[in-house]
Formats: sequence, C-alpha cells, structure tokens
Amino acid sequence: STEDLRAATLIHVLIRIGQWRNWLDAAGIVGIDAERGPKFENTPLALEAAMAGIGVAIANRAFVTDHLRDGRLVIPFDHDLSTDSAYYLLYPKHGPKRRSAIAFREWIRDVLESERKGTPGLHDLLPGQRPVKA
Repeated sequence: STEDLRAATLIHVLIRIGQWRNWLDAAGIVGIDAERGPKFENTPLALEAAMAGIGVAIANRAFVTDHLRDGRLVIPFDHDLSTDSAYYLLYPKHGPKRRSAIAFREWIRDVLESERKGTPGLHDLLPGQRPVKA
C-alpha cells in the first residue's frame, strides 16, 4: 500500500537517481521524500539490497524476471513507469554474417517476445520499471 511505501526505505541506483521521483509522480503518490534511502552504484547491487530486505528498489523488468519467478522479489504495486530508455542490437546494414551473431539475434528476439507475451505473474508491458522488494 501507499502507507507501506511511506515507511519503506527507498533504494536508489546512482545512474538513475531520479527514478523514484518519476515513479511517484506517475503513480500520483505525494508526501514521500523521493531522495531518501541508500544509493548504490548499479542495479545488481540495488537488487541485492532489496533481496536482503533493506528496502524497495525500482528495476527494469528484464533484470528481475528470474527473481520474480522464483519468489526472491515481488512487485508490490500495479504501476509501470514507461521510459525513453532502450537497448539496441546493432549489426552491419546488410545483417550479421556469422552464424553465432545470427543465433544471438534470434535468441534475444525470442526472449523478448516470450517476456512480452506471457511471463507468468508479469504484466504485458515491456519496457517498464516497477518497484520491487523482497
């Protein structure tokens, strides 16, 4: 609940320091200091802190799918935050030539498509950032 979030420690990732403010604003939640809480160098460290019970973190779904499936993390709110962030797979204009590059391209497409279509317990939006906690 929003009241639980008010009492929770907000976990931050330094390179995405405004995430909590953006998420709280988009969710329409007021009265929470979006700057409070520990700041970690990267997302894996922030997720480890969340799994250790230190607080609540925001993460891109692609980084937490396995953690959600096996119950190490949960999604406490039904609010996604869409961002302009993206990952790009780049290769020469006429396509990859090596079989390994082609296999990787097909694998990453399959993974993203399966995530989008029906990861158990997750919403269909990709990308999205949601608070997660242990």
